[in-house]
Amino acid sequence: TFNPDIRFFERLDKISRIVEEVVIIDNNSKNLNEEELFKYKNVVLIKNKKNMGIAYALNQAVNFSIQKGYKWLLTFDQDSEPLENFLDELKNTYHSYPKKENIAVIGSNFFNGNESSDFDKCDYELPYSKKKTVITSGSLISLMNIKKIGLFRESFFIDAVDHEFCLRARFYGYDVIMCNKRIMRHNIGNISIHKIFGIQVGTTNHSPERRYYMFRNNTILNFEYLLKDPLWVFKNIISKIKTFLLIILLEKNKLLKIKMIFKGIIDGLLFKGGRLEQ
Repeated sequence: TFNPDIRFFERLDKISRIVEEVVIIDNNSKNLNEEELFKYKNVVLIKNKKNMGIAYALNQAVNFSIQKGYKWLLTFDQDSEPLENFLDELKNTYHSYPKKENIAVIGSNFFNGNESSDFDKCDYELPYSKKKTVITSGSLISLMNIKKIGLFRESFFIDAVDHEFCLRARFYGYDVIMCNKRIMRHNIGNISIHKIFGIQVGTTNHSPERRYYMFRNNTILNFEYLLKDPLWVFKNIISKIKTFLLIILLEKNKLLKIKMIFKGIIDGLLFKGGRLEQ
């Protein structure tokens, strides 16, 4: 959590009912009502003294879960909401997959903002699809296999943390799959819908700081996986070009966002192997 909105406890209530234990990693929020948390018997709060980023927080959750003896960790962003059939469908996805021991992550398909907007159009009659990457929120992570894959990349801080983990897992021979049914509500940024030449397009309106991390971290990944997974890199580059054009055409605060994007690309290009440090 980092300064969650007023509906946070509604979502927490739903999550707390479907898992044995909830651990909230708080990155120094100013508005988290800790007294409200005491009402939950299965909720644990871990407070960081400053915003350590999502990857660091995820690793705290991983280490907490391993120490408690859990085999699986289900991760949620603070604005994600599981639907009523969430856990049953994830279980069905797991039991339908023939190579269960090879699963690194089971991701969740979701409604992007509302129930009229798909995130990933796929065959909903099939229980799962194999994916190159899935988003962190709504992901069921194998704690047995993460010991071999490694933890989340903390120097990325935020953005592309999930892509990097999934790409690394697949590089080590593990599988990333996704439950095809839409079992969660989740917002990618603050989406606004526009029409260009009669065609409806959406843009996410992320902050300039987020744009920096998006383009820095994806530039690093593009170089690291250019030979390992060239098709993913090609699609990723096309996606970022599209994002850049939509920012120029449709978003506010364009100049600062463009400045931060180029700073992110340059920092990504100057990265020379190993682990990027903050």
